[in-house]
Amino acid sequence: MHFHKDTPVIYLSGFFSQVKEGPDGQKMSLNQVVDYWRKKSGARYRCFSFPYVGEGGFYNTGRMEEVYQRAVDKGDGILMDSGAHSFHNFVKSATGKISSKKKQKMTDVGRLREQTVEAYIEFIKKDHKKWDFAVNFDYTHNAEICYKMQHRFWDAGCDVIPVFHGERGSLEYFKRYCDDGAKLIGLGTGGINDRRSWDKKRVYFDILFNLATKHGVKLHGFAITHLSLMFQYPWYSVDSATWAKCSAYGKLIFPNLKRNTLSMIHVSDHALSTRSSDTSYNRLPVHMRKEFERTIEDYGFDFGKLRTNLIERYCFNAAIYAKHVPELKELVKGTRVRWKSLST
Repeated sequence: MHFHKDTPVIYLSGFFSQVKEGPDGQKMSLNQVVDYWRKKSGARYRCFSFPYVGEGGFYNTGRMEEVYQRAVDKGDGILMDSGAHSFHNFVKSATGKISSKKKQKMTDVGRLREQTVEAYIEFIKKDHKKWDFAVNFDYTHNAEICYKMQHRFWDAGCDVIPVFHGERGSLEYFKRYCDDGAKLIGLGTGGINDRRSWDKKRVYFDILFNLATKHGVKLHGFAITHLSLMFQYPWYSVDSATWAKCSAYGKLIFPNLKRNTLSMIHVSDHALSTRSSDTSYNRLPVHMRKEFERTIEDYGFDFGKLRTNLIERYCFNAAIYAKHVPELKELVKGTRVRWKSLST
């Protein structure tokens, strides 16, 4: 497990393996696409998922594995996710058509899960030195099952990080991970989504960060993209696929300095549906369009290309997370109530 000094480290998950053309319409190999993206976005921290890049991965088509190997060759910081969520979706899609006929038995799902876990263990043993860290196979939010799976990996000699989903009544398992010697624990979104009000979310994070600080444990936040949440607490790292999803849907992400948040706006020259509630560049008044164009081009991008070219949007949105979000760290901290450890 390798720790970096500047935190939070933002690992970008998701990718653009479908892109085959450059900003000027020229054909590009996958390696050329990756190199162009790395150079223009400045992104050096990547989150990959075992099912897409590992041998035996059920979503491995070869293209994402090639992207992964390129990141390894370039020395990028890598977070390797187990793909447990992808496993859940894979099983759901594979059994959905026949589940109503009662033909799919749980033993079949269990067999597939065992095959996936064993393949992941072998992949970790082979490639773990190339990564910053890897993640437990948390195929369920049941704290006891996740705890047993964590020890299965540890017993196999695989130093994966535990994942704590924070369902009610499960705090004891977070304490166990700390007592067991975990150096880094991942926080899933289950405990967040179960606490709808901001005050309840703050209580949830306050408790976990106080426990982590007491035990000298660092925390990773899965899918943490809100600036206030990212910088209010001393995360070691977070990951996000928002940049990639927005790019594919024709959107740009940009810092809204008036609200200290990341805002999104649809800019693609392909018109939005009239029923869509998304903010659209095409619907803005002329004077606001001009102001927005200047704001975007101040980041060093050609707005016309962002409108029409997918790879340019991937580069822009990744650059926001890789370069410009860290620049906002002190600004956001100065305008938000910051967490303070009870142990100091």
